[in-house]
Amino acid sequence: MNAVRLPLGKGQLCLAGAIVLATVAAAVVAQLIDGQALAASIGGALVVVYWALERVFSAAGRRGSFGHAVGIGVAGMMARLALVLGALVAVGLVDREGFAACALTFLGLFTLYFVVSTSLLAGRPSR
Repeated sequence: MNAVRLPLGKGQLCLAGAIVLATVAAAVVAQLIDGQALAASIGGALVVVYWALERVFSAAGRRGSFGHAVGIGVAGMMARLALVLGALVAVGLVDREGFAACALTFLGLFTLYFVVSTSLLAGRPSR
C-alpha cells in the first residue's frame, strides 16, 4: 500500500500556525473570562484535527478516478462532521459549563479556517 503524500505549501502551514495561535489566544481569553481554558483549547484542537483530516482525505481523493475522488470527498466530509459533532457532544455531556467556550471557539476558529483556506484556493492557478 502506497503512503498518501500531503502536499503542504506555505499557505497551508501558515493556516495551521494561525489556527494554533488563535487557539492559544482563545484559551487565554476563556481563562480570564470564566476559567474554561481547557474547553476552549479543545474547540481549537477540533479545528486543527478538522484541517488535518481535510488534508488527508484531499490527498487520498487525488489518487484515483473522478468517482473515487467524489466517494473519498463525501466520506471525508462525513467523517469530519461526525468527529466534530461527537467531540462537541462529549464536551457538553462532561462539562456543561465548558461547552459554550468549546463551541464558540470552534465556531470562531472554523470561520477563520474557512475564510483563509478559501482565499488560498482563490489565489491558486487552475489546472
